[in-house]
Amino acid sequence: MILLKISEIQKAMAHLLIRAAFDECYLEQAEVLTFAKLTMQGGRNPNWYDEAPADDRVRWKECKPTIFTYIKGDRTPTMMRISLKASAEFAEKLLENSGVYDLYLQEKPMLQLQFRYEKQKLVFVTGITHAEFTMDKRIEFAWDAAVEQYVRSLGVGAERG
Repeated sequence: MILLKISEIQKAMAHLLIRAAFDECYLEQAEVLTFAKLTMQGGRNPNWYDEAPADDRVRWKECKPTIFTYIKGDRTPTMMRISLKASAEFAEKLLENSGVYDLYLQEKPMLQLQFRYEKQKLVFVTGITHAEFTMDKRIEFAWDAAVEQYVRSLGVGAERG
């Protein structure tokens, strides 16, 4: 797990809320505090659809327009926390050249990203959850490095905190 302090908040928020940088990820939870608190969970409501949806999780690209509309305006949110889970496609894109991609495919840990905005500061935090206890940290270290490299490849200034 690493914490990246983001120095270019506006650029990072554009990648998160407008561009497609994290669209392949699944939403775990989003909380935004403006004049009132908005909370969004990432589980899909199957009763909403005429036909059963193929996926029981909601992709970030489906939710971000609602979040963006909610925060749009003259004032920035007091607080915003967005927790995403990497999809298989996103994990492959970031880990395929890491040397641990085959190990990732065997173990299938949950790879997480959390974005926290509060007091005019933005941080990205990586995380990993294994199905079983392991002392092997290779996937975790590769995930941390891949996320850091990905954020920099987006042109967003970040430093480890």
